[in-house]
Amino acid sequence: MPPNSLAECTAASYKLIANLLARGRKSLAGPNTTTFLQDLERSLPNHYWDLKTDHVSVLLFAATRSSSRAVPTIRSLCSRLSTICDNSERNELDRDFSIPLASPTLDLENLVVVASCINRFARREFDDAQLRTMVKTLQPALMHWIDDGNKCVSATTGPLLERLPPEHYAKLCTGFICVGRILHRLTSSESNTDDGGVLQKLCESHAHLLERVLKFCADELTAYKAQSPAQMRDPPIEETYEPYIGCSLAVIEELIAFGYPVGDVKVAYWKVLGELDIRCIRNAETLVRTFCMLGPAKMTCEAGSITAKKLLDVIATHDLGDLSNEQLYRTVVTCSDLEWQHRGVLDAIGDAFLQRSHQLPDLTKVVDMLQRFRTLSYHNAALLEMLVRHVHNKGTATPSQIHCVVESCVSFRKHRYNVPQRALHFNHPTLESFVQQANL
Repeated sequence: MPPNSLAECTAASYKLIANLLARGRKSLAGPNTTTFLQDLERSLPNHYWDLKTDHVSVLLFAATRSSSRAVPTIRSLCSRLSTICDNSERNELDRDFSIPLASPTLDLENLVVVASCINRFARREFDDAQLRTMVKTLQPALMHWIDDGNKCVSATTGPLLERLPPEHYAKLCTGFICVGRILHRLTSSESNTDDGGVLQKLCESHAHLLERVLKFCADELTAYKAQSPAQMRDPPIEETYEPYIGCSLAVIEELIAFGYPVGDVKVAYWKVLGELDIRCIRNAETLVRTFCMLGPAKMTCEAGSITAKKLLDVIATHDLGDLSNEQLYRTVVTCSDLEWQHRGVLDAIGDAFLQRSHQLPDLTKVVDMLQRFRTLSYHNAALLEMLVRHVHNKGTATPSQIHCVVESCVSFRKHRYNVPQRALHFNHPTLESFVQQANL
């Protein structure tokens, strides 16, 4: 084996892992991957003090794949990483200040892998004190790379695609989300001291980068649309900017969860969306999450109403089977809150739920969805029957919930002599038993 092959293999491994994490892949699947990681682990330095940052990254990622995580090993790896970074900081303090400051010990790929792994570990792996130690290691490095991203965006020449490639931007966003969640977890704990200020500063820094990226996207799209049709290229320009939109949307959602004001950022986001042909956005999840970000206030303006209509029309053409239960539920909630019935979207949501009859949301959300379908006057017999059977099989519904279920599946029509007559939207013994329990 050549002397550098192990180092090159390790470096390639954590860079590959970082790219997958930035694309939303939480793990690597397949026996070949498992074997590769096991071989890599066995090939790493045996002595604890010989481990470098990229070794720690790969080992931490391997630990997230383990069903029985060795907590002491995980803590030791994080301790080793903190030691490496602390030693590097001491060396920086001793340096000749005429020499420009070097990059942080954690490169961006390392940062993404480590932050993602620590974010996934539960409280049994780390207490608050240990998390704070890791934040002190990760947060300064992340701030450095965010500042570096701002410098890239400020470059005077070239399109955004060259100044800040989407892969690099995705890693910055992934790192921010993971470190931000760790900090938010600390701010919510009883032992919280000054973590809120650190999180606020981090949010402010990344929101500034996010707003600038979106502004450049909008400006470049406007300039592109001003060209003659002969100058426009194929494939559509939307494919170029879709990665920026997806990453920005994920960060906006996290900023909202952290309680950070996102008014200006959302304005920039909607401006970009207004410049795009939404039909060319291929990722159904991006479309759905964007729609769920709409609120009654946004719908008061004509532009918001037009955007919502476009989003729903395109969402209806997609297979929503890969979306999570929460995303499907939030779409129903948003349609209901906006009092916007779109048969095509509701049918697509119904098809997605029918494909996962044994993996439905919890009872409370199922009952709430049934009520919202009723509000929207949406009656899909197959979907209603499946949801009612789900409530019945759980066997834990309260009388109030049963009454809500029945109301969602039963309507009363005026018959001869204005006598109300009960009409079921589908016939099934389960529904009949619920009707009897509700005395309707």
